[in-house]
Amino acid sequence: MNLSDDEVIAQIKIWKKEYFEIITQRYLKKISNYIYWLVNYNKDIVEDLAHDVFLKVWNNLDKYEWGNFNARIYKITHWICVNYIASNNDNHFDRDNVEIKDNFDKNNINKEYKKKLIIKILGKIDEDYKTVILLYYFEEKSYDEIAEIMGKPKNTIWTYINRAKTKIKELVQNDKTLLDAINL
Repeated sequence: MNLSDDEVIAQIKIWKKEYFEIITQRYLKKISNYIYWLVNYNKDIVEDLAHDVFLKVWNNLDKYEWGNFNARIYKITHWICVNYIASNNDNHFDRDNVEIKDNFDKNNINKEYKKKLIIKILGKIDEDYKTVILLYYFEEKSYDEIAEIMGKPKNTIWTYINRAKTKIKELVQNDKTLLDAINL
């Protein structure tokens, strides 16, 4: 089916509940990946929070105003994650202590190792900076979409992205393991 998100939601609103599966199929992997990077890197928590996102979408379909559903679902995801982080600060994944071995084969660096490097870098920057980096580079959202998701002006998003890139460069330059890995 080549229906737009708005067309699918219109079908759901007229009690064709089976159409919600289309929304779930379109967004579950994207939303789960975003949650994975933003919140905790734990599969069970990612699944729970993704479930919360889709439940909130379902429960609020009657309030949905036509437009950019993509940005809307990311905004819901963003705030669910922010609330999770705020209420679980003591149990939040300690990204500073992600184990990265200094001895690695530069010719055969694997996917998991790269993930650990990214986790280590993102774990050392401000949550807002991390969020804009994830949305812009990983989720390929525009500045306008990010501004809508985060509820901030577009100029602020531009500033956050530039500050995040500066901070990431500083972190990498001050960490021999990260610098070596990036210079592969």
